[in-house]
Amino acid sequence: MLLHEIRRQFHPQLKRHWQTNKFLAEWQTTERDFARGNSRAPDSIFRISGGGDMLPMSELVPEAHKTGRFRFTPLVRKGWFLNCTLDILFLRRDPPGSLVNHGDIDNRVKTLIDALRLPDANQLTDEISPEHGEDPFYVLMEDDELLTRLNVETQVLLTPPVSEGDNSVRLVIRVDVSPYHFTMVNLSFG
Repeated sequence: MLLHEIRRQFHPQLKRHWQTNKFLAEWQTTERDFARGNSRAPDSIFRISGGGDMLPMSELVPEAHKTGRFRFTPLVRKGWFLNCTLDILFLRRDPPGSLVNHGDIDNRVKTLIDALRLPDANQLTDEISPEHGEDPFYVLMEDDELLTRLNVETQVLLTPPVSEGDNSVRLVIRVDVSPYHFTMVNLSFG
């Protein structure tokens, strides 16, 4: 449940990115070419659609990523030969060097990375269902193996605690998405 609550913090930002990025908002292809792109080998060539009904990629991607009651839209996908790097400024209530109070940083970062990827089927229980505006549900990565570099800097969060025992954190995350194999599909990510 915790992972999905963290996912819910990123969903509106990623949704907004898909809506405001001209390429993502307007990208269209046919269902046939989308299916071919999802199953192709890394050395095959993705052709530009030459006929058929063109559909927005924003409609095709969630249909390919259904889990439980959710339809997910990952930005960084294997089928598009994309990977990403993360630079994280991790602002926490603990003073530097204090790892005892709220958990060590490596476990917290692992939890964050898990929340940025598609969930495993066992992570979404029957009690979890999409809320208003969460269909489709936007996530950063299809799989965390697409994360190729991670840089984490921790600093003290100086805003006053909301309540006694407040262990909230603030994150500033820079994401760079790039192709690892160039195709006609991913040139806009280059």
